[in-house]
Amino acid sequence: MKIQIFDNHLNYSIYGKGTPILFLHGNGLNKTSMEEVYEPFFSELQQHQRIYLDLPGMGDSDASEDIQSSDDILEYLTKFIEKKQIANNLILFGHSYGGYLCLGIMHQLREKIKGAYLTCPVVYGETHKRRVENGRTIIEEEFIVEKNKEYYDDYLEMNTRINRKSWDLYNITIIPGIEKTNQAFMENVQRQNQKYYKFSFEDTLTISEQTQLTIMLGRYDNVVGFEDQFDYFKNFPNATISLFSDGGHNLFIDNFEFNKIYVKNFLDRFKYSIDN
Repeated sequence: MKIQIFDNHLNYSIYGKGTPILFLHGNGLNKTSMEEVYEPFFSELQQHQRIYLDLPGMGDSDASEDIQSSDDILEYLTKFIEKKQIANNLILFGHSYGGYLCLGIMHQLREKIKGAYLTCPVVYGETHKRRVENGRTIIEEEFIVEKNKEYYDDYLEMNTRINRKSWDLYNITIIPGIEKTNQAFMENVQRQNQKYYKFSFEDTLTISEQTQLTIMLGRYDNVVGFEDQFDYFKNFPNATISLFSDGGHNLFIDNFEFNKIYVKNFLDRFKYSIDN
């Protein structure tokens, strides 16, 4: 059963009971982008409580005036975690900027975070520091675009595998967030060439080596790339890093079926240590 809640400026949905999983979406999107992708996977994985949250200024969450930076957004999230009493054994799922926020949470809460499943995570807040790739479009299927034609160019730019399935997923996962995002709020957080989009502690950010990590990357990711992530996570003993040769920044759309397999494998890695 889904429970929809608006609390402390944040809009979120809760499904099920059990080990808590917090889902954090990418910049300019909303919780629908995670909900529509991941919730179908959990019809076979009932032992988890899933919490999908709209980040501040996105979806139906308020763009509070006291939020001026990623540090402030992180503070909102850690207070939310503390208030809901879900810190112990918490699992994180994050995409892009949501993945960056997951890194901040893991830095703040250390061993309390048991695992993180990150797709195309930001590891450097400032875009000029990133090694990004040229995008590529692989036309797998010709189809007629009947609605939301104004978003088709963005779809071609952000996705690699072009087919009816990925376009339909783009429509239900990406467009709802774009249409609800507070652009002025986003621009303010990213002011001064992402100076405030970057964590103030980015250069000293650390994660517990005990945390189980799965990192999913796209070969043609033109937003965050993949090389920085390999260098960042390669020395973590409990990190699995996968690079998809036919994926871009919207990897959870490009490689939807593989994503489902990797989610199950990720949860299987540590569920017994949590449950027993």
